[in-house]
Amino acid sequence: MNFQILNVILYPKNKDLKPRFLTFKEGKINIITGTSQKGKSAIISIIDYCLGSGECNIPIGLIRETTEVFAIYVKINNEFFFFGRENFDDHKSKMYFYKEESNSDKKIELRSNKWLRNKEDYAINTLYFKSFMNDIAGFKNIETGDNQSSFDYAASFRDTAAFQFQTQNIIANPTTMFYKTDSWEHLQKLKTIFPLILGYKSYEIIDLEREISELERVKNRKVITFEQIKAQCMSSNQFRHFGLNL
Repeated sequence: MNFQILNVILYPKNKDLKPRFLTFKEGKINIITGTSQKGKSAIISIIDYCLGSGECNIPIGLIRETTEVFAIYVKINNEFFFFGRENFDDHKSKMYFYKEESNSDKKIELRSNKWLRNKEDYAINTLYFKSFMNDIAGFKNIETGDNQSSFDYAASFRDTAAFQFQTQNIIANPTTMFYKTDSWEHLQKLKTIFPLILGYKSYEIIDLEREISELERVKNRKVITFEQIKAQCMSSNQFRHFGLNL
């Protein structure tokens, strides 16, 4: 999947103001500079939030108080998409989604605040968005742990955030290399998708490894059961032999 972010967009609560566009040059390394406390670090959190994050790490303060919708405009495999989200506390499961079509009026609307009057026309839930992104990124429904684990969730495109973002706290942390891998859940997912991302394992190999692991677990359970039955039989024979001697 070829994925490029072309714009980060902030739609203001004050409709007298125009949307704020941050434009990235396609196919280039884009460097953002500025003085401290001006919102540079918030860009990562905005992008992550617009890509379906289960939590909102956009800093509390001016940017959240004045923005109605956070959005990104992206190019995926030569197609263009708009992804947006409102305030997390009020709309945890809602997103705004639009696949660009040539000669569509909606494309023009999204360049201004006009579309906000009919924003429900663009509304989807985050589950649909994640399913869409999993399909377009080629993720299959593979799980990250055994069936007894509370961390047994399917890996998805969301887990690739570990390779996309390098925040200040990650760079300054000598024991952490990837975004969000300081939590056990994300670390387990990373172990599953890392070989796929690097390309040295396929889904077929992972499925075979899981099948082998399951067969080994079944074998081990049967060996334990056999040893228990064997011990019981030996104990019973010894008792019977002792009784005959009496």
